[in-house]
Amino acid sequence: MLTALAAQLYNVNVAEAAIESAKIFPNPVLTMGNASGNITPIQLNQQWYLGIQQTLVLGGKRKKRLDLATSQAELAKFQLADYLRNLRADATIAYINALTNEQIIARRHRSY
Repeated sequence: MLTALAAQLYNVNVAEAAIESAKIFPNPVLTMGNASGNITPIQLNQQWYLGIQQTLVLGGKRKKRLDLATSQAELAKFQLADYLRNLRADATIAYINALTNEQIIARRHRSY
């Protein structure tokens, strides 16, 4: 019972973290280095290279990812609320059953 509640709370936290993750732009990648084609006894010049790569998010993908993460967070919150509602309903049923059993026992004691 307690682990299921913890799992529901964890799902809400994960969904909220996904919202923050969807807001972030992709990081650029910087590459640099050198190479030489020294496969023969002839000394070849070294080649140096430098590059930068940036992912462009086109077509409203970022907004759609953010909308999806937001709707999943809302779903997780609604699932948590539903779980808590069911938990309260189960507790109410258990309380009513306990009261009923208590009255049954009291009636049996009176009849003896």
